[in-house]
Amino acid sequence: MNKPPEDIKILLAEDAKTMRRIEVNILNSLGYKNIIEADDGIHAKKLLQKTGDIDLIISDWNMPNMSGYDLLVWSRQKSKKFKKVPFIMATAQADKAQKDKVIKAGGTSVVPKPFTPDELNRKISQALGLEESAAGTGDGGEEMVDGKIKLRVAHLQITDHLLLGMVREKIRSGLLKPDNFVLQTELMGGWNPVIEALEEGEVDAAFILAPIAMDLNSHGSPLKIVLMAHRGGSIMVRNAHNDYKKPYSDFFKNKSCLIPHKLSIHHMLSHIFFKGIGLNASLDKGDEVDVNFEVVAPVSMPAFMGSNHDAAAFIVAEPVGSKAINGGIAKRQFMTTEIWPEHPCCVVAVRQKFIEKHPEAVQEFIDYLVKAGKGMAADTANAVRVGVEFLDPDKSIGLKEGLLKKVITDPAGIRWDSLYPFAADFETIHRYMSKELHIGGELDVDRLLDLRFADKACTARDKITTPPTLLALENIPALLTTEGRKAGAPQISLKKMLFDKGVEQDAASGEQLSKLAADYDALQARYEELRQKESAQAEKIRNYEVTAVKLFKEGVARLKNEDFFEAAGLFNAVLSLEPENMKALNNLAVIYSEMNFPEKARETLERILEIEPDNDLAKENLAIAKM
Repeated sequence: MNKPPEDIKILLAEDAKTMRRIEVNILNSLGYKNIIEADDGIHAKKLLQKTGDIDLIISDWNMPNMSGYDLLVWSRQKSKKFKKVPFIMATAQADKAQKDKVIKAGGTSVVPKPFTPDELNRKISQALGLEESAAGTGDGGEEMVDGKIKLRVAHLQITDHLLLGMVREKIRSGLLKPDNFVLQTELMGGWNPVIEALEEGEVDAAFILAPIAMDLNSHGSPLKIVLMAHRGGSIMVRNAHNDYKKPYSDFFKNKSCLIPHKLSIHHMLSHIFFKGIGLNASLDKGDEVDVNFEVVAPVSMPAFMGSNHDAAAFIVAEPVGSKAINGGIAKRQFMTTEIWPEHPCCVVAVRQKFIEKHPEAVQEFIDYLVKAGKGMAADTANAVRVGVEFLDPDKSIGLKEGLLKKVITDPAGIRWDSLYPFAADFETIHRYMSKELHIGGELDVDRLLDLRFADKACTARDKITTPPTLLALENIPALLTTEGRKAGAPQISLKKMLFDKGVEQDAASGEQLSKLAADYDALQARYEELRQKESAQAEKIRNYEVTAVKLFKEGVARLKNEDFFEAAGLFNAVLSLEPENMKALNNLAVIYSEMNFPEKARETLERILEIEPDNDLAKENLAIAKM
């Protein structure tokens, strides 16, 4: 089609007024001005029959009266006139099974919500024949840098992905020196670009929502989950502009709740919340639905809710929720860990081909992530500094250090010290999403998880787990009030958890239960004691690392100025903290030679050869020193 954008007539079918306004604004920004709007499938059908000369149809899937899918089927099977008109499904139904269903029914393409202007523009260009569709080779090629493989890792602007930023910073500062890879982080605008980049091989790994990785894997995408990216870290907030009063459940009734993706832990946990307060929440539309889920990009949620009183709440990874609270847009409802303590959320997914070709690089990367995760609690100041730069490099979200510090130190917030990927967590997600939300493919944990790397990187304590414990539905209403949350809604008891697993409730099992409960409490207390010791030790190590780097830099400066005595003292101080620091040893060998201290020079060169027996240069210099 050779028409300029302003002459292309688009029929846009979307029932949500605010979402439709956003989509019209996006289309206008792309140059498409001739837009006809419909608020459901029946309205769209009437407009098509009346207007006739439509060049492109863009439709939501979930609409009342007549869905977008039914509109697609009608246009392809019942209408000769519109059978070949390009049809883009812009929908929250973003799992692969639904995408395949659209294409099979004759749809041109699917653009999953939330989408960016660039994503929509690319889909439109492809639908109109102005741009070729992606070839789908699934292999973006590899690049070697100084004999090391470049490891490209995708992430978003959320606190959940801060661990990646910490590892990147440690590599940049020289605290970590990878032998097998060069890290390249890729900040992306939403989950859709992450998914496409991972599938097309444009990145080798991604920090991605666990249910998305599960869905991709179940439909044959060659990727593996190798580690958790974090645990917890999300929040539900309610609209501060609406009147919150008893009965509190009415606040949410006949309104919408924003979620970041259909395939997200946020979808699951918010559904549990609404079910617990007696409301039916769904992506589908209809009279029987009390709360409509709307999929919106995380960074857009505060503005969306602030301009739309029908948006009662949103659930999202931090720091988006806390930023909305600080801006007066929202009030805190609950932290997601109040429903599922230490719940999984994002994972580290790596392409199978990369794992097979570069297992050493994957292991080294996972080692770094686990180590950095354990040190996060004791390294808050550095995490805050790194986080602001890593998560908001162009200052587009206005992230401040004070806010980020509050988020990552919240006792009910995010954790990075327990990253082992337990199969039971993914089984819990799959069981709830398939049974209650009716989404997701088959789960094969052996195909999904590659635990080789986490098994080596994590300690035995990291691998000790208890079955996932979700807040009982009868306790969910406590999350409606601050008083209820402060009182601490009780979790499912160990007793109930064991009985649910099939333990018979008799005298013998009662004794067994008491012993298990006592053992459990003792383990928990020991775990907390060890965690505190580990945090303190991590702080000491961090201080040593920082001190060693500063001493080394000062030593180099003194050496350049030929202040040999001062430089020697500084490099010896480095060695007291890091006895095998080869750069410090090499510099000392040079200094002692320049100062005509042959015995010291020989001792230093011999020390170098103890650490690196094959160091030919040290061998050569030692032979000269002995002459």
